[in-house]
Amino acid sequence: LAQFNARYARQLSWSLEALDRLVDYPWPGNIRELINLVERMVVTCEGDSIGLFDLPTEVRQASEAVGDDAQIPLRKRVELLEREAIRAALLQHKTTREAARALGISQATVVQKMKKWDHTD
Repeated sequence: LAQFNARYARQLSWSLEALDRLVDYPWPGNIRELINLVERMVVTCEGDSIGLFDLPTEVRQASEAVGDDAQIPLRKRVELLEREAIRAALLQHKTTREAARALGISQATVVQKMKKWDHTD
């Protein structure tokens, strides 16, 4: 989100409801689908926050088809989204420094999170 906010001179954030649905959605198109959706949200959202009803119908309705996964705690959901965002930034930018800059976080944060994930995977 930070990358597209910078590209389009926006300051959008996610509502908790929208964030929950992003986590629940299975992402059949993998990370490319997520990246395309985030960019589309930044371009089309009229407010300051991307809300539940800004999301495409298939993403909004994702949690209805999800069983026990809908019970994932918020911290875990945020961690999963962070992981996907960092991976996407690394794929696009190739270095941790460039990825961190695109995400609006420090390089140390990117490296620290990657090390943490290496130990928990």
